[in-house]
Amino acid sequence: MPSFKVSRNGKVYKKGVADELVEQGCYAIDIHLDPDKLKGSDHRSRQRTSVQIGDTLYMVRGKNYWVGTVTSNWLQMPMHNGKYHPFGFFHSVKGKRKYQLDAFHDEWVCKVNWGPKTCFPPNNTPNVDDSVEELMDMNKWLDEGFNAITIKPLPSRAAAAYVIRERIRKSKKLAKAAKKEQLSLKRQRSSESEIFSPTVDNTLEREESVITTSFLDLVIEDVFMC
Repeated sequence: MPSFKVSRNGKVYKKGVADELVEQGCYAIDIHLDPDKLKGSDHRSRQRTSVQIGDTLYMVRGKNYWVGTVTSNWLQMPMHNGKYHPFGFFHSVKGKRKYQLDAFHDEWVCKVNWGPKTCFPPNNTPNVDDSVEELMDMNKWLDEGFNAITIKPLPSRAAAAYVIRERIRKSKKLAKAAKKEQLSLKRQRSSESEIFSPTVDNTLEREESVITTSFLDLVIEDVFMC
């Protein structure tokens, strides 16, 4: 069965909504049928329809996560006076919303058998030569499937491990290139420093040498002439 990472809508709700979802044994999606933004509504609606009975949901909250199994089809909660229905999940947690309930909302709810809250294992330092099992801990795997809107299919651990390996390889390649560039710039600066360093002017010394030699020649000529 497919696995999905689900969002607890941290931008919309205060802390505690994840615990409420677990306590009520469900997961809820706000399709948000805004007539002025139908593209986003259609995207979230397609996300919802991709989750079926038996699929696994992963919900993250800080250093903890829950794993749940979908046990029912999605139920659309009817609107109530243009707002969320009193029997819906989003209405039950309205006190945890960061702003008031709005119209145009379309709420879908499915039952989920959530497991206990679990802490992530300590982060391992990934190595490009490690095996898939050693490279992929739970947190890194879920990060590869992160989505801040509603639902996103999680890649297989092997696929996520490959993505991480490629990311590490490219970061090492970039670091090597940056180091090479720094060394090249250092050599260039050193070369420029040698080119523009002040040189000693020996013009006067050369002139004095020429004059002195000419004078001696004249003296010697005078002596022999005498």
